[in-house]
Amino acid sequence: MSLALEQRIYQNIRRGPFIWIVGKTLILHDSNPLLISCEHAGTALPACSQDAFPVDGWSRRRLVDQSKHQGALSAAHLISQITSAPLYNCSVARAVIDVNRSKHHRELFGQRLRTAPATVKEDILQTVYDPYRQQLRSKLAAIIEQHSFVIHVAVRTFPPFRKKAPRRADVGLVYDTNSANEIDLCLDWYDELFDRVHWIRVRRNYPVRGRRDTMMKCFRRYFGTDRYIGVELFLNEAWTRRRTLLRDQTFVGLGMTLQTVTSFAGSNAEAA
Repeated sequence: MSLALEQRIYQNIRRGPFIWIVGKTLILHDSNPLLISCEHAGTALPACSQDAFPVDGWSRRRLVDQSKHQGALSAAHLISQITSAPLYNCSVARAVIDVNRSKHHRELFGQRLRTAPATVKEDILQTVYDPYRQQLRSKLAAIIEQHSFVIHVAVRTFPPFRKKAPRRADVGLVYDTNSANEIDLCLDWYDELFDRVHWIRVRRNYPVRGRRDTMMKCFRRYFGTDRYIGVELFLNEAWTRRRTLLRDQTFVGLGMTLQTVTSFAGSNAEAA
């Protein structure tokens, strides 16, 4: 896609009617094997969790915002629009529960809810965790039924500093090194980003490792790595939290390069 077309797309994003442009210009296929999710941008507090948080509204908002991945949902929305992929996001704050963790993980619940009564925790699991996981699993299964495989990209952010030392990356592509399909996808995406979004520094399996305890690991076991390709897209909050022209251009570049590599993956699958 030419630079002029990318600039025209970005200008229309700023004006607003981007969905029309996606529908008329960018969609390469009527459907694709891609799903976008964002688990850590929610701010809602379920009724059963209210007692665990301060009554003061400002203090409550501060606690919720501290658990939120700044800029992740904005990036996920734009990438979803560009790639014409469905977007699923959890609206409940991570300060309540982290739907990306397994049920036995010690950090499944937010710090203020780890000592909550078992009935409260079970209520949160039944009303937040289980429905979100089931919704995702059903959609992934439907895409696999249609395309024989699915590419799941979960958008997250990470703090710019760790132990007072700056994180030396703008974007991280996190995947399971035991999955050949995930390795191939991320290598292709890395190359596309190097060519077309050259102003960002991209690292693989950074700032975390892809084999840790996440919902991607659960889905790999459930569907198999031959049919499920799960990648976490980590973005540095040093730039995602600031609403600038360069930030939005980077979001566009991430979406366009992902569209390119998923189109390659779809064509190769059809040829096979």
